[in-house]
Amino acid sequence: MQNDFETADGRITEAMDWVQANALEGVEDPMRLLWTASWISALCGRPEAAAQTRQTAQSLLASWAEAIQDPAARRSFLNDIPLHKIINAET
Repeated sequence: MQNDFETADGRITEAMDWVQANALEGVEDPMRLLWTASWISALCGRPEAAAQTRQTAQSLLASWAEAIQDPAARRSFLNDIPLHKIINAET
């Protein structure tokens, strides 16, 4: 089932519809979900959805980082966690 973009797009759309209705509370790894949704949307030719989801991920990451008082710990949070670094770099 490699390269089954239609199925992937349908599943990620369902997931994002659920997130829209229920927020990210209860999602085990919200950052990974948002990044994956953005990536799949882009691959499926939906750049607006990809950009919107990427913006949501960036905003969430920024809000988490702002809660970290120690500047070194905040930098580490943003730059030493691979997925956070990717999302932060897409700004």
